[in-house]
Amino acid sequence: EKTTIVALTANVLAEVRARYLDAGIDAYLSKPIVPNELEDILTKYLTSSENNEVSSGIETLLDARDESKDSYYDMDAVVKEMGLKESIIIKLIHAFRKNFEVELKKLIAAISSNNHQEVMQTGRAIKGSALNVRFNDVGAIAKRIEEAGQSEDDDCCLVELEALLSEFDQVDLFIESLV
Repeated sequence: EKTTIVALTANVLAEVRARYLDAGIDAYLSKPIVPNELEDILTKYLTSSENNEVSSGIETLLDARDESKDSYYDMDAVVKEMGLKESIIIKLIHAFRKNFEVELKKLIAAISSNNHQEVMQTGRAIKGSALNVRFNDVGAIAKRIEEAGQSEDDDCCLVELEALLSEFDQVDLFIESLV
């Protein structure tokens, strides 16, 4: 199954966008993000079942948010900071989860084979995608993994991988509450 790649870029030059598409990127969004364009991209690339799952999660999220403002993820703050509708953020969170599973497999393989370059690159990828949806604790751990890959610190890679898995369990519980 092919992973969809959507580039987020400040570069709006037509020739640069053409290079992205030629390189295999499926679509691109220009910064600053226009919420309707983002929603169109998510709708296009998420399967109908994923869209239905995301839509059904919106009501659950609104109810859960109203019950507890001290939850794992402060949706109100994220909505305000990103300037996006909750429904868009929820779609981004589901896309993050799907991507995380792919990146985690790559990270485990890289750590197992002591491929420090791949550890560094995969840590960076996880960091970026986590911070994009404001899972800041996951992003911080991924940054430490990236740094451990760069310094070729195998023990630190293993310790931080364990921390990443533990933190992602919390993220996963939160995401499950959206459904």
